[in-house]
Amino acid sequence: MTDLPYTDNDLRTEAARLLASAARDADDRIRPAVQRKWGEQATPEVIDEACDELVSLLDRAADVSEWAVNLGADGLEPLDSLLSMQTNSGPLCRIHFAVRPDMPEEMRRALVEGVAMEIAKYLPQTD
Repeated sequence: MTDLPYTDNDLRTEAARLLASAARDADDRIRPAVQRKWGEQATPEVIDEACDELVSLLDRAADVSEWAVNLGADGLEPLDSLLSMQTNSGPLCRIHFAVRPDMPEEMRRALVEGVAMEIAKYLPQTD
């Protein structure tokens, strides 16, 4: 029994909530960020458009806060590699990978390639 009023899972849940809310509460930070990035090259109208686009991207972003917190807490790091299955109308699904930092590069590559080959067995074949 611990004297702490929270568990590790409680901390992870709260961290995920805080991470997710940071994107939702970004309105006050968007315009200054856009102006720092492109202000010298853009008109006020272009700045407004960029801000609107950023808000739209944030609104549509998947909330992967819990995944991100758990990956970090477990000591995993995301790989640049990903698998994306495409249809004529856009992505069907996307798989991102995270591994321990000490996983050898050849094992990382084998993981991604192995998953891709296994999934490919179930995809419709085109001629």
